[in-house]
Amino acid sequence: MNHKPDVGTREKRTTLRAIRLTQDLDNVLREDAKAKNLSVNALVYSILTKYAEWDRFAEKFGFITIAQETFDRALELVEDEKLAKLGQELRARLLKEILFFWFKEANLKTLLAFISLFAKYSELIQCEIEAEGKKYAIIYHHNMGQNWTTFTKCYVCEAIRTVVGTAPECESSKREMVFRFHVP
Repeated sequence: MNHKPDVGTREKRTTLRAIRLTQDLDNVLREDAKAKNLSVNALVYSILTKYAEWDRFAEKFGFITIAQETFDRALELVEDEKLAKLGQELRARLLKEILFFWFKEANLKTLLAFISLFAKYSELIQCEIEAEGKKYAIIYHHNMGQNWTTFTKCYVCEAIRTVVGTAPECESSKREMVFRFHVP
């Protein structure tokens, strides 16, 4: 995972970098920093961290931004069986490509890293990952409805099966999924 910068910790050495901003951009940064109770420096750091961890890869891989309501409505139009099939097909084709593109390898560590980054930056899910020895649990919370659960359940189950080599147990409800598995 050497192409991915290690960002976000205070113990790291820093570099002072001066940049020029338009007055309008500076005003936006000041207003947003104040609204978030941050310094402008902290806000800019979080923006650059997001770029380093997510945006530069997501853009190259073809991720798009879409309003949540639009996405919700689109999912409502698709039958459960088709969403399940789509989840399995996309996992088979895309997941390893994404992991290799982002991290240069596909394994449990990179799968969990991608899930964490997706949760952090997509704003579609909240995710908790628990590990105890070789036992893992991935808990997804979302506000996207049953169709998102159907799609994601199939996608993540197939991802774990393919990357980790084990079939997870999955419990789900309209707004939550729990994937439990043991690493062989």
